[in-house]
Amino acid sequence: MKNIILLFCLLMSGVLSAQQYVVKGTVTDGSEAIGYCNIYMENSLNGTYSDLDGNFELMLTHSDQPVKIIFSYVGCQNYELVGTPKELAAEEISIVLNYDASLDEIVVFGEKKVEAGYISGLSSIDIITTPTALGDALAAISSSLPGNQIDPNDGRFFVRGGDHYETKIFVNDMNVHTPFNTNGPNMPNRGRFSPFLFDGMSFSAGGFEAEYGRALSSVLLMDTKDAPKKEEMEVSVKSVGIDAGINKIITDDFSLTATAEYTHLGPYRSLFPSRYEWHEDYNTLAGEVSSVVNLGNNGTFKTYNKYDQTRLDYERFDLGFGRDINTKIYENNFYSNNVAYVPVNDKFKLTSGFVFSHNQRDIYGVFSHADNSFVIDKLMHFKSKGEYHFDDINLKVKAGVEVFLNTYSIDYTDNFTENQFFGEIDNHQLGSFVDLEWKLAPKIKVKTGVRYDHSFRMQEDAFSPRVRLEYEIFPNFTASPYAGVFHQVPQNGHLIFDFEKNLQSERADQYGFNAFWKKDKRVMFLDIYKKDYSQLVKYDFESNGTNPSNFNNLGSGYANGLDFFFWDRKTFKNLEYRVSYTLIDAKRDYETYPGIVYPRFYSKHNASAVVKYWSDKLRSLISVSYTYSSGRPYTNPN
Repeated sequence: MKNIILLFCLLMSGVLSAQQYVVKGTVTDGSEAIGYCNIYMENSLNGTYSDLDGNFELMLTHSDQPVKIIFSYVGCQNYELVGTPKELAAEEISIVLNYDASLDEIVVFGEKKVEAGYISGLSSIDIITTPTALGDALAAISSSLPGNQIDPNDGRFFVRGGDHYETKIFVNDMNVHTPFNTNGPNMPNRGRFSPFLFDGMSFSAGGFEAEYGRALSSVLLMDTKDAPKKEEMEVSVKSVGIDAGINKIITDDFSLTATAEYTHLGPYRSLFPSRYEWHEDYNTLAGEVSSVVNLGNNGTFKTYNKYDQTRLDYERFDLGFGRDINTKIYENNFYSNNVAYVPVNDKFKLTSGFVFSHNQRDIYGVFSHADNSFVIDKLMHFKSKGEYHFDDINLKVKAGVEVFLNTYSIDYTDNFTENQFFGEIDNHQLGSFVDLEWKLAPKIKVKTGVRYDHSFRMQEDAFSPRVRLEYEIFPNFTASPYAGVFHQVPQNGHLIFDFEKNLQSERADQYGFNAFWKKDKRVMFLDIYKKDYSQLVKYDFESNGTNPSNFNNLGSGYANGLDFFFWDRKTFKNLEYRVSYTLIDAKRDYETYPGIVYPRFYSKHNASAVVKYWSDKLRSLISVSYTYSSGRPYTNPN
């Protein structure tokens, strides 16, 4: 009998130790439900989020010790709930979040964010359901948001009259050195990133903070996902390939996310034939692994690693040679991003990161039918920044320092022209920045900053100040004039031929006025801007027509225009739509241009529309997208 009693007690002890409690409730702002509110237990990876109706459920393991549940939503003050799991699960809980007393800095529609001076916020579902993007995360952004010149022959970002290299992309605020796959002449480049690994994407076409340097025109900020709230697997079958992703919670303090992607444009070209003859259609094979480690005291360490390879082989007719040329590209790329977030206390937070990037390209048949370029481009990026809040004077200060160590080499041979070239350069840079955000009054905020960059190769110092004023004219409507100076080191492809080291940084002065309105799941964004270029790179070609020479910074240009964006998820049931439009007048004199003319990627009018409808009967999402770009002007060089 005693043995039976003992066994019963042991079994009950095991049941109690494994007993689960379900904490249920709703999250609102006092009037409307808040969807996608982050809900998690402090100092653990156990969490969930509310659905579109504000409902949530959180599983807690039995414990006699109190636990702290935190409700976090962008633009609102955090709410903390303390009690034992049994006490918290005793009845349904109603949580009311209060919006921050400061200006609405970020507005969230589900998983989408819109910030003053930025437009974002395409989720992974938005990206893979944008038909014109063909599953490409960066193409979905460039074809959906204003400021971009739509170039079907390239695919990269051409923002407000700027060339593609003027836009920089950051993952977790760290530099992405080669964000696009390499492609052949007149073939659109595709982005490298799987949409499943990113939680938010924010795009600024101008007036961005001093933290984001080395960019003349715009920045795209992407954040990898936080620790997954639950284990799950996602599979996406597209017309051009397949993606698969998995979230795995290893321990309470360590989680892992992995994705695999294969893209092949053969099926697409079978429906829409190309004018080229393909031996091997464009294809990529990629794998990504990211992790989140809980460091305690709300600190985290996030990693993101990706390897991809790209291959293509096709015949194209070259007008200059009057014959077919066989173009082949074999590319391998590795990118590792590692960032630690360490809150020292409620007012002070430290962030440090390290990036390693290695890109190798083997390219045939670009400048002639018998040429070969072998390029290696390596980058290490170190960055550390601190952020401090002076609550008594409503001031937030962010300051940091970063180092870029970049080595670039090219081995070029052309058996047709008998031209050979080998070169290698070190393009190392040191940067530092200070950004201030000061709330002067309940409806007035000033953002100002300055950036310092030093180029070791060019022995040059560059200072880039910028300022933005945000004034809430009436509820839900903010007006923001801004101005700034932006510098960027010339491209490696120019620096490697600048044997006399004459080149200096290129410069753009930006001025603009932004109007932002948000109410009831609707957003309107209008930006009127002016951009003046100076010190743009110019050069000539030697008599053999291949090697560039006579590099200088005598180029210039301008861009004036407006961007408009409207996003509506309220008016029609089960339907959302977004519309963007860009009007621009831009000319420039750079590279080998004979004078100040419309650039080759210029188009005066660019517009896009995306409409998505959820069918309850079909249990399916129907998505339609449309892009428009006006014709490009031609400047006769004679």
